[in-house]
Amino acid sequence: MIKNKIYITSILCMALLLMSFGGYAQRSSSKKKTSVSRSTKPSMKLDKTYYDFGEIEEGSNGEVVFEVVNEGDGLLMINSVKTSCGCVLAEYSSNGLMHNEKGYIKIRYNTNIVGEIKRSVVVNTNDSKRPKIVLRIIGNVVKKD
Repeated sequence: MIKNKIYITSILCMALLLMSFGGYAQRSSSKKKTSVSRSTKPSMKLDKTYYDFGEIEEGSNGEVVFEVVNEGDGLLMINSVKTSCGCVLAEYSSNGLMHNEKGYIKIRYNTNIVGEIKRSVVVNTNDSKRPKIVLRIIGNVVKKD
């Protein structure tokens, strides 16, 4: 009788041990699957964040285009572009950019205002690493002769 109890206890212990190894194997294999899966996050890259017009004549072209590329795998959205004053207008790709797709942020300064240019434009995106980027433009508008 005692031999039967020891035998049954041994079998139950082995069964519990095997079940715990099986659960561990399932957890570790599911971790491998999630670590192999690709990230679907957007990643915005700009060709520049600063532009110097230098000295430009009153009434001339005060426009600059910043090129945007989505280097991530998710859809990149430019949510808003806010200028520092009414003398700067902004236009941008608002439909979203897929992986490696190019877009733009076009900044236009009113060159009918003579004097120093020191302006900033704040770009808000869904890029989790860089949700807010500040673009800067500088220069000097001189009177037309």
